[in-house]
Amino acid sequence: MIKRIIRFAAAAVLLTAQSAWGQTSSIQGSVVEAGDGSPIPNAVVLSAGSGSVLGSTDGQGKFSVRAAEGSALKFRAPGYSEATAPAPC
Repeated sequence: MIKRIIRFAAAAVLLTAQSAWGQTSSIQGSVVEAGDGSPIPNAVVLSAGSGSVLGSTDGQGKFSVRAAEGSALKFRAPGYSEATAPAPC
């Protein structure tokens, strides 16, 4: 099986601070295939630092998770290579 690369669509990521202290943020974005930009449903979104599962993508490859500002996110989906992307500041 050929592994395809998950591309984190940084352009689709929106960051909204949800904490008065700015410690955690709500991060929304999409996980899409690098080649044709098609959405990847049911990809798991994890904290790159702790490995904790933060959520997963919906049927259109979209996700919304809470993570520490400045942290990195990992994305895993069967049949794809794992990808890591920095969370926007």
